[in-house]
Amino acid sequence: MTRRQKAILYVVGIPCLFAATYTTSSVYPLNSDQTLYAHWEREKLLQGSCGDNLTYVLYGDGLLEIVGGGEMTSAPWEGLIYTEQPNRYSERIGQVSLPEGLTVICESAFKDCKYLCNIEIPSTVIKIGNEAFRYTRISELYLPHGVVDLGSGITDDTLLKKIFYPNTLINAKGQGLNENVEIVFEEGFGLVPDYMFDALAIDELTLPDTVTEIGNYAFARSKISKLTMPKKLKKLGYGIFKYNENLKELTLPGTVAEMEHSYSTAGNTYIGTFTDSAIETVILEEGITELGDYAFYKCDHLKSVQLPKSLERIGEATFRFCSSLQSLTIPRSVTSIGWHQWCPTMYVYRDSIGEEYAKFHNHDYAYIKDDEDVPDCTLPGSLREVEEEAFEETNFSYIIVPDSVTTIKRNAFKDCRNLKIIVIPKSVEIIAEDAFEGVEKLSVYTEIGSAADSLAKELGYSVFYE
Repeated sequence: MTRRQKAILYVVGIPCLFAATYTTSSVYPLNSDQTLYAHWEREKLLQGSCGDNLTYVLYGDGLLEIVGGGEMTSAPWEGLIYTEQPNRYSERIGQVSLPEGLTVICESAFKDCKYLCNIEIPSTVIKIGNEAFRYTRISELYLPHGVVDLGSGITDDTLLKKIFYPNTLINAKGQGLNENVEIVFEEGFGLVPDYMFDALAIDELTLPDTVTEIGNYAFARSKISKLTMPKKLKKLGYGIFKYNENLKELTLPGTVAEMEHSYSTAGNTYIGTFTDSAIETVILEEGITELGDYAFYKCDHLKSVQLPKSLERIGEATFRFCSSLQSLTIPRSVTSIGWHQWCPTMYVYRDSIGEEYAKFHNHDYAYIKDDEDVPDCTLPGSLREVEEEAFEETNFSYIIVPDSVTTIKRNAFKDCRNLKIIVIPKSVEIIAEDAFEGVEKLSVYTEIGSAADSLAKELGYSVFYE
């Protein structure tokens, strides 16, 4: 066997796939007297500096050794051109040794090191630049406690299966992880930084309960369809789910106290917490007292919002341009409603701020009752029929008809202009068509398929089923 044949066989044994693919045609020596022997003779292929206090050596066996400390300012092979192919030294690397004392890993530091399978980040590193490990073969990445700044796409186009995020992160843009990556958060992880999971391909994610803040555009353009919010969440940025097409339902914990918004001069529009998302159903748990300005601005897909009884303020334009939202129930607890809301029908309580808002802005509205509502009039249980004109022009606003009644006659509630809510049981089988003559807006509480159900729908009243 010739020396060259022996060399090729030896290369096959080098760890990771990088060496198995090498032949003499893929070797680019520094000068004419260097040969393939460098792969096992630990000969230095390349050396120099990659920072003010950092030096490196690339050995022929695939080890890139960096020593010193401080900031890495450039990739070891940056700017080098040889054999008419620039930056091909990256393909020589199968192993990297980084020193304690290293503080910054620069942008594209190990990009295109396509045979690099793993790397250990020193505990002294605080920042990692954009695409630092792109096009490598790393499958796991442990980011040590102390890292505060992550560039975008640091693990794009890798074989990543697992990543560990420290609780020291402040900036982490564009961690577009693929759908098979397991995300592990350090205990005490409290902030999801702006843009952190922009373009995330993972379908489901549970955020740690220690998270108190989710930054702007945190899940923008992501493919996430199920997100479990942390129980201690306090603050939400704007555009969190902008252009996400998969997340349809979301529950916000009662600890949420702040929802931010911004104005885009480029688009001449406002951006609220959920603007331009695909969310259809939102449940706000008890404890939330305020909905931020523009929170659901331009949520075209929003169909249902459950507002808590603890809610006190609805911000400006919170539901503006929510074209699919057909109704909204305003809790009695609300004391302030900002301008420019959008909703075909507002369900409001008697003598509430919701009623005042709906009337002032000419919104279509209907009255609802709750446990705090006290009927003005409860008819006696011995009553069988409500006679003609029995309550004509009375000022009652909330009437309960007992289940002993079977018939409501003509003009029984004629011109009861203050009547807002009436409860009619299924026992009432006959209701005259003009029983509510002159009553323009009424909320009817009854059972499905009852005579009251049919008449209310015919007259255009709001129907609620008990």
